[in-house]
Amino acid sequence: MMDMQERINTLVSEGHRAIIFSQFVDTNYGILAIYQRLKYLYPLVFSGSLTLQEKDTIIRKFKSDPGRKVLILSLRAADRDLTCKKHLTSFILTAGGIQL
Repeated sequence: MMDMQERINTLVSEGHRAIIFSQFVDTNYGILAIYQRLKYLYPLVFSGSLTLQEKDTIIRKFKSDPGRKVLILSLRAADRDLTCKKHLTSFILTAGGIQL
């Protein structure tokens, strides 16, 4: 977990943004543990416990707010949500220099 935190700090300090996927949700190793480690960066968390409206809001915030540098996603929740897939694919391709 410390290695991931160091890598995220490096990315953010260089002006990059990060999307972190985890198949776990728990407070030991999952998205909740990652959130606790990185909460000083004000990460957004996307999990299956959110309503569709909350999920949409989180993805939109990450795409539009340059101050939001970290998005933490439950792999299962992201995989099942077609809107999330569409938005993230758009964000990743645009960030990589490919305009949709």
